[in-house]
Parts: sequence; structure tokens; C-alpha cells
Amino acid sequence: MIVSLRGTVIDITTHHAVIECAGVGYQVLATPTTLGHLTRGAEAFILVTMIVREESQTLYGFLDAATRDMFATLQTVSGLGPKLALAAQSVYTTPELAHAITHGDTKTLQKIPGVGKRMAERMVVDLKDKVATYAAPETPTTAAVPHTDTYEQVLEALASLGFAEKTVPVWHKDVRYFELEQNGKTIGGVYMDLYAREGKRGGAWMNDYKGRRRFADGTLQLPTAYLVCNFTPPVGGKEARLRHDEILTLFHETGHGLHHLLTQVDELGVSGINGVEWDAVELPSQFMENFVWEYDVLAQMSAHEETGAALPKELFDKMLAAKNFQRGLFLVRQMEFALFDMTIYSEDNEGRLKNWPQVLDSVRKEVAVIQPPEYNRFALSFSHIFAGGYSAGYYSYAWAEVLSADAYAAFEESDVAAATGKRFWQEILAVGGSRSAAESFKAFRGREPSIDALLRHSGFDNAA
Repeated sequence: MIVSLRGTVIDITTHHAVIECAGVGYQVLATPTTLGHLTRGAEAFILVTMIVREESQTLYGFLDAATRDMFATLQTVSGLGPKLALAAQSVYTTPELAHAITHGDTKTLQKIPGVGKRMAERMVVDLKDKVATYAAPETPTTAAVPHTDTYEQVLEALASLGFAEKTVPVWHKDVRYFELEQNGKTIGGVYMDLYAREGKRGGAWMNDYKGRRRFADGTLQLPTAYLVCNFTPPVGGKEARLRHDEILTLFHETGHGLHHLLTQVDELGVSGINGVEWDAVELPSQFMENFVWEYDVLAQMSAHEETGAALPKELFDKMLAAKNFQRGLFLVRQMEFALFDMTIYSEDNEGRLKNWPQVLDSVRKEVAVIQPPEYNRFALSFSHIFAGGYSAGYYSYAWAEVLSADAYAAFEESDVAAATGKRFWQEILAVGGSRSAAESFKAFRGREPSIDALLRHSGFDNAA
């Protein structure tokens, strides 16, 4: 059993480090705090625990024995595996976790991603006596993630994934072009035009410039996309300062871009984003949005402009609470819109469409929590289904959220993110529109879609 490693740090990402010992590189999963103490190229000593599964052997790293012991203790709770234990230690220190458990503070424990009310209660019951020695008297607060050169190393890690900037003719000085490489071979390209400027169309979108296709002579046309946004541009010689919603937009559009670039289909009509059903085309984009609501991700990619301190956990919690505020009312309203849309376009007698007020009223009586006044004429401005291309398809907004949340849950449940990511690529991104989205999802998840992940990500507690 491997219990410690001493060697040279050769790579650091947001979730793991690679430590070379006697010519062998060991991938070690760890918290941002632990990773922040490591430096690329320097010698490191780290305590480890090996988790052996049928399909994998995974190393988890720790700075001290107490943290390693807490990691093992957490997993004695039924249903709490190593990934959730690491998530808990990414949010709170060992004394903070012990304090919350021994004091029965389930609300604090529920701030850990993936921990609901029932799991928090189970942690208190099962661990109260086991972790008392680690508890500190002070109220838990989250320490800032140390920032040395980790941020720069993370950026290097992104480049190591295969994105390489190239010099090509562009339509504006702000536009940058990147090629995606795999095993030293280019597999696609993307133009990125991210900043707002005078005369530029508003909004954000990704679209294909060229799709992957194989010509009759055997030559292969590689996919090329362009990603356009209107982010806050650099001011006063400083780097751009992006708001959280701008980061969310960037991850969203990047999801569309990856869907197009990572295709392995050679028929133009169904390669990349082409030929994908309307109600599933937002799966990759909304899937990527989940990362922007992970504290570990934001802590690594953000820092105070003056102090360099990471995003405080308390502020992140407030952001998450704001996101989920009245989330139930929002989802119910989306059901109202979708049902109204589907109902009026399901009418056999088009003359009955004139009765849309009655149709909308019947839908609202079925699902609406708050009934609008009688004079309300919302439908007259419902441009999505009358002029926006969503006729009989408005349900796709909510349905894509179900698919994306359930797909993301596969990573939350997995102890081997790389293997899960490879399956997501092969079964979702690579196939494009060459088969039905339903088949692709079932091939990835091994079952029909479930709404449970969406409800959990929305702040609902199914156990309540």
C-alpha cells in the first residue's frame, strides 16, 4: 500500500497533481488547498491514500495525517465515497468539519456539493463521536486557497489539453484563433471574438464556420467554429475583469464549441452540431455551466485584484443561494410556457387557436402557483413560439436542463473523472447527429434520463 510520495511535481491542474518518483509519474487527486502548496518543478512530500476499485486505483493526497485520517473517517458513512469526502475537505478544513459534525450543524454540512439534508444528518449521527478530537471551538470559516503560481500552472494545464494559439488572418485585433490538437495532430479550430466594441452585434453565440466532412477523394475537412461574445473589454492597460455571468456565458458557448470540434463523424449533415435534435442541442452547453457553480473551479480561476485572495466561500454560498432563490417558481413557470405552447400547436382545428386565452387559463389552473390578473395578455408577447423558432418546442429549454444535469451527475458519482469524460466524448460529443440524442444519452448514462440531478442542483432536497 502506498502511504506517501516524495518526488518532483511535474504537473498541476485544478483537481490533481502529477508527482514523479524514481521515473514514475503518480497522479494524485487533492483539494485546492493541498494543490496550492505544491510548485511545478519543485520537490514535494505528500501523504496519500489509495482507493482501489474494480476498474481503477486512485491516489488521494494530503498535507498532514489528520486530514488523511478525516478523509478515511468520512467514508465510513454509508453512501459517502471518496469523491464526496474530497469535496467536503475542499470546502472545509478538518477542524471545521469536525466542529460542524460534533455540533450537529447540518446546514453547514449541506453547503458541501453533493450533500443533502439526509446525508448531512447521517454524517452527524455516524461521525459525532469519531471526529470530536479534531474539532476546534471557533465557528467554521473557510480559509482562502493559497495562490502561488498555481493559477499560471492551471492555465498551462489547459494548454496541455491541446489548445494552441495560431496566427491567422482575423477580422479584428481582438480576435484570437486556436487549434485543438490530439496526440500532436490538429482535429479542429476555433475563432474567439470575446470583447464588446462599437458596431458589434450584441449577445453571445457559437456557430460553425466549417463542419467535419470527408470528400470523395478521401481528404478530410476539419471542423472550425467561431465563438462570439460581448464581454467587458480591458480598460486602462489592465486585464479584462469578467463578471460571473460572463464566465457562465463563456463556459456555455464553449460547450457548443466542443460539441462541434470533437466530432468524429465524417458526414457533414450529421457531424458536430449538425443534425442534433432541437431538444438536445443545449446538452453540452448547459453541461459546461455546471463547472461555474463549483467552488473549486472558481477559487482557482479568480483572485482579488489587489490581494490575490481566492473567492471567499461565504460569498460563493451567497451566489449559489441567489441562483436558487425562487427556483421552484421559475421551473413551474417554464412548465406553464411549455404546456401552453404544446397545447395550442396540438389543436386539430386551427380555428380553435383563437381560443388561446382559454387554453392558457386552463394550463395555469393546472400548474401555476401565482395566478396573474384577468387582463394579463402574456401570450401576445410570447415571441419564442410565434416568431422565434420554438413553435411546439419550447419544452426543450427545461428538457435540456434535465439532460445536462443528469450527464454532469455522472461525473459527480464517478471516482475516475478521466474515464467518465472519455465516455462523454465518445457517446455524446463525438457522434453528433449520427444517431438520436436519446440513444446517445442512454449509451452514456446506461439508463433513461432522470430529473433527480436537476432538482438537487436547483437546491431542492428530495429527502425532505
